[in-house]
Parts: sequence; structure tokens; C-alpha cells
Amino acid sequence: MHSPKSRDFNLKKRFTPEIREPVRYSYIESNDAAEEKQKENLVKTIVTNLNSSAKYKSYCIEARLQYHSFKKGLWKPDWHTIKNVLVRASPTHGPRIDRAARIIVSPASTKIFTSSVDHFIFDIAGVHDCTVELDSPETPLDYSRFIVSGSSTAIRDTLRSILKVDPYIKVIPIKPAPLCAEATVDRKKIRHVPSERRRPRIPAHMIPQPKIWTSISLLEYIQDLTVYDPASHLLRFLLPPSFASIQSKYSLVIMELIRKLLMDPESQRVFSRSAFHRAMNYYVRKNRIDFVRELFINMEFLNIPPTTETYNIMLTASAVTGDFHNFHFILHMMLKDGLTPNGKTWVAFIMLVPYRSVKHYLYEKMKQMGFLSHTRTLQHVAEQLIADDLEKSLLCDNQDHDEFIKTIDLKYGPKWLSIDVANRILAVLGKYCLVDRVFQFLEFMEGQSQHPDAWTINTLLHTCSLSPDPWALIVDLVSVKKFQALLQPDSETCRILFSLAWTSEKFNMAKVVWRYACLSASTPFTARKRVARILTETPSLTMELNSLKWINVAPIAILGIPGEQHPMEAYSHAVNENIDSKKLCQSNSRSSEEILKDNFKRTIDLDLQIFKEWKPTWPFGHMLWRAIQRDNELKASKELPSKNIIWLSNNLCSIPISGRGENRRKIIWH
Repeated sequence: MHSPKSRDFNLKKRFTPEIREPVRYSYIESNDAAEEKQKENLVKTIVTNLNSSAKYKSYCIEARLQYHSFKKGLWKPDWHTIKNVLVRASPTHGPRIDRAARIIVSPASTKIFTSSVDHFIFDIAGVHDCTVELDSPETPLDYSRFIVSGSSTAIRDTLRSILKVDPYIKVIPIKPAPLCAEATVDRKKIRHVPSERRRPRIPAHMIPQPKIWTSISLLEYIQDLTVYDPASHLLRFLLPPSFASIQSKYSLVIMELIRKLLMDPESQRVFSRSAFHRAMNYYVRKNRIDFVRELFINMEFLNIPPTTETYNIMLTASAVTGDFHNFHFILHMMLKDGLTPNGKTWVAFIMLVPYRSVKHYLYEKMKQMGFLSHTRTLQHVAEQLIADDLEKSLLCDNQDHDEFIKTIDLKYGPKWLSIDVANRILAVLGKYCLVDRVFQFLEFMEGQSQHPDAWTINTLLHTCSLSPDPWALIVDLVSVKKFQALLQPDSETCRILFSLAWTSEKFNMAKVVWRYACLSASTPFTARKRVARILTETPSLTMELNSLKWINVAPIAILGIPGEQHPMEAYSHAVNENIDSKKLCQSNSRSSEEILKDNFKRTIDLDLQIFKEWKPTWPFGHMLWRAIQRDNELKASKELPSKNIIWLSNNLCSIPISGRGENRRKIIWH
């Protein structure tokens, strides 16, 4: 309790006014300097307020535009936004565990996991960045035991997906066995892999449909449709009925066939997710994003639930076109369906980003999250980054082959090399005309058991065309017997080789490439255009070579003198008569030049049809090397300029050919 005196004192203190000092006001001195200073401050205040108002107005306009664009679906996210979504939704993987667990499936489910379409156990593991292989069977033909390898997170997701198909599987952890040198040496390693069916290389509209539609027969039919793209040469004579013209895209024909399958009730009911994936991947390669979306809509219409692989295909399609908005939209669709991004999702994101520094930043992010423990994912990432790494090694670090390989091994580990990565490296080496480095890297590929494919061959040939001395380089390359064995007369290979022969003015090489391209129905458009020049400018056959241009002599050397009988006329009946034979016989009313042009036109037409009845006897690489040697002999000969066209045609290489089907003849095509 307070005393009355203290209470009165507090009240008095609160209500008694305090004695304060008088307030002193300062007035602006009325002089010129003070007025100028006041004006400057006022102007600064006004300018600051105007700038703030303009910034706020621009911010409001930008926010309003962003709101409306987002509402209309026109908002374009940056790579930071997509990266944040991926980091938030992707699981973190630990270190990879080889032979982590053994999976034993029930006998009733063995056929489902080894022979079905959408529940193939190897594909289920691949979606989750795992590896599954057959375990050593206890009894012959026992396909119920599998070994799974991968990170703990990936193995858990894989087992969850397998349990949805068969809830009665057994999972047995495998304890690491003690190292035993003798057992390791004596034990034979047998690797069980899925079998591959040989695909027919014929046009899609000529592939027969299966008599009974099942999920497997439908998948194999779509695989056959999308495995081969015929050249325009072949389509000149095997044109589909619904084809408007040769210039039309052949992928439209395949899409029409798939649409008919989707409309047919018998084939529609057996459509599988794998069949859609195969078709979607084909149109991603063809850059037909509209067809990819159409297939995805049909997939939803048939109530086939998409997986992470489905969305990864669509994300790759968006990455190819560089569409950030579509990529972000599809990514959110995947997350909305409860699916988790995997390594392929991040690889598609690296493909989308155009900046080199950002690509390497995303690589480090993937490394931190453990995605690169899966070998295939690591190779996909290396494929996207290896070209930048090599250019930095060449231009900045000035490294040789061995130093570059050591640097890449330190960055990616020992398992970075694949055939796709190798093709990227060879393309960069060819870009800078580093021929010695090309051969060094080919030896390195052979040591790593990576064998060149058609892309590798075409990359090497393109390297020759970029060289200051392409003929010397092509001689060194084709002289290698291993390279000769790899050469195949496909359309792109023939295009590069024919262009090299044309620019180098090599008669034998041009003739061999042209005729092998005709025998395989793969003549490129540029070759047909150059050979057809003979129909507009036809020189006299008795003129000396030193008085004629190469472009006028080469078509005659390639086609041959029109007096000899063509193999298609002598032994074949499958010839489309494009030239009236009666017109050729009416020599009285026509000049000799017109008759010669008609003969050359008929020769070109027969050359383009020879694939129907004849095939080459010798391999393409072997015959190409003989042509190169013969061209070097002609170059060394001093008599060539004084000879005429007839002598040249009689002294060029001839092609041994043999008949197809019942025609077993073997002749020489002069």
C-alpha cells in the first residue's frame, strides 16, 4: 500500500505543467545563395519522386502483364524456376550398390516380368535408374531370380513398382562376399541380356500386318514401322498410294498407319504404353512435336496411365525446340500425376538450357544429388557436355590426347565413354581438322570396346571434307581395312563420298559411289542432280579431255557410253519404261545430239531401277579402295589429257554384280 503523501505527490507530478524553454524558430536567410540551395533541393526531391513513381508504375505494368500472361498460359519461366522445381521434387540418391539384393518372383509372375510389354522388369528398373540382370538359375530355364543394383533410393522405388505387379515377391539382401582371388579367376561370368529381334529394312507401307493383334505383335509392328527411313530414291519407285509427292515427309505415312491402328477396334484394345513410347521417340527424332502431343492425347483417351518415361519423352521434345514454357508445364503435369523426376528428366533439362556455364552447374547439382551413380545417366550427361570440355581443352588448356582423357576421367569417372559421346568428340576434332587426334581417339575407342556406327563413319567422312587436303585424308582413312569393313552405301555416306569425289575430280571414285548407291537405292539428290546435267549439256564423245570441263565429262564417265547394253535390259524384266522405244528408233527426223540425250536419260532411269534385280558382289569399302588406287594411277599418267571420253570410259573401274532372288547370274557392270 502507498502512503497518502506519496500518492498525492504522484498526482501532482502528473498534472502539474512542466516549465520548458521557449521554442526558437530559425528563418531562411533572404539571400541569393540560400534561395539557390533551396531550389536545388526542391528539384532533387521532385526528380527522386518522379523516378520512384516511374519505377513503381513499370513494376505495376510488369506485374499486370505477368499476371495476364500467366492466366493465358504465355508466361515464360527461366531456368532458375525449373531448377528449383526439380530440386524440390527429385529424391537424393546415395552411392551405387552393385548386386544389392536378389528378387525372387512367383512362378505365376515369371512370364509377366520377362515377356510382357508394360511390365518388363528391365524397363521397370530403368525408369528408376536401376540395373536388373538375371541371376544364375538354380535349374535350367529358370527365369524367376533377378539381381538388382543401384542406389538405395532407386532400389526402393524399383521394388515398390514391382510389388504393384506381384505383391508376393521375395527380396533377399546380398551380403558382400569376402574377396577370393582364386574363385574370381576360375569363375566364368555369364551375362544374361534381353534378346533383340532383327527388324526388316523395308518401307513402312510394305510391312505386312500381323494376322492376330496382341500387345506384343502390335509393339513389334510399330517397332518395324519406325526402324527404317527409306531414301527418296527408293520412294521414287515404291511410292505409297496415299503419298502426294516424293517431296512429302515420309513420317506422315507412318503417322497415318498408326492412326488407322488407333481407329481399328481390334488393334486399339491391345495398344500398350511401350508402343506409344516407341512411336513418340520416333517423332522426337523427327522433330514432329505435334505428333508427339497427338500420341499422348490418344494415350490418355485409351486410359493408359503415363509414367516418368512418358513425360521424359515429352520433356525431351520440348528441350529440342528450346521451349521453356512447355517444359515447365509438362514438368508440373508429371508432378501432378504423382511421378518423380529421374536422371533422364535432368538430362532433358540440360538439353534445354543453352548456356555452357549453366549446363556445368546442373551437372554439379546432379552429382550432389547422386544421379550420376547410374552409368547410363552419366553417359547421357557427358554427351551434352563433352563438346564444350573438348573445345576448352583445345583452345584454352592446349592439352594433347592423353591429357584430355585424364581430365575427363577425373571429371566423369572411368565409365563416361559411349558411342554417342565418341561421335560428339569426333565431330569437334573434325571441326578443327585435327586428323592425328581423330586416329588417336579411334584407337582409344577400340581399346574401350566401343565400335563405330554409321554416325561415326559419316562424322569421319565429314572431317575429310573439312580438311585443307581432303583427298589425302580420304586415302589414309579408306586404306585402313577396319574402316573399309564399316563402310555401307547408305544415303548420307554416299552423299559425302560423292561430293568429295566431285570436288576432287576423281572419276573412278565418283563412278563406284554412284553405282553402289544405285544398287542400294540410296542415291542422294545432289548426286542425281549433278549426273542429270548431261541432259542439258552433252559434249561430243570424241573430244579430248583437256578441252572439256570436269562437270561435262564426269556424268558420261559415271554413266558409261550409251552403246553398251544395260544389265536391266539384258537380264531383267522389272523395268519401268519412261521413254518411248519407238521414239528412240525414229532417228531420221531427230538429230544425233537429241538421240544421245535420250539414251543418257534412259541410262539414268535404268541405273535408278537396278536395285530391283541386282546387288553388288564385293563389299563397298573394298571396291571404293580399288577406285581410289585407280584414280591415283590415272593422276600419275601423263596421257590422260590427250585421251577422249570413250577411252576414259573404257579404262574406269567396273562393278561386279549378282542377281537377286531367282536370278543367280554374276556379271560385270561396265
